[in-house]
Amino acid sequence: MKYCRGFTLLELLVVLALAGLLLSIVPPVVMNMLPGVELRGASQEMVSALRYSRNQAIVTGKPSRVSIDLDAKTFSVGGREKTSTFPEEVRLEVVVAESEVEESESKVASIRFFPDGSSTGGLVRLVGGERSFDIGVDWLTGQVRSSENPL
Repeated sequence: MKYCRGFTLLELLVVLALAGLLLSIVPPVVMNMLPGVELRGASQEMVSALRYSRNQAIVTGKPSRVSIDLDAKTFSVGGREKTSTFPEEVRLEVVVAESEVEESESKVASIRFFPDGSSTGGLVRLVGGERSFDIGVDWLTGQVRSSENPL
């Protein structure tokens, strides 16, 4: 007599129970990781914008700047209308030259780059969760550096 091989009902129930357990554990773990990913992404986007602005100043021979609106949590490069937005849960701290702060409807701080590569310098700190990213711009060389710091 030949028997067909297959899975028993008990084996199928065990697999379904394990799959249900995994599906209940994985989403909270992924959601806990997202704020760190968003913070890192926002930091990398800010670094890219600063480096792009410096390169534009050198290539075009005209000053270029990155403006950061602290109230709206947005920034733009070179006065363009297109702005990038920081995640809502990120806290911004900016240190720039006094001449680069505009207070109109909202507080806007800028870092300006010059054709020789130098800048007005500054520090942008993005704080979220249990860590922060410091983005520093050297005033003499215009070099942009980023570092991650645990809180």
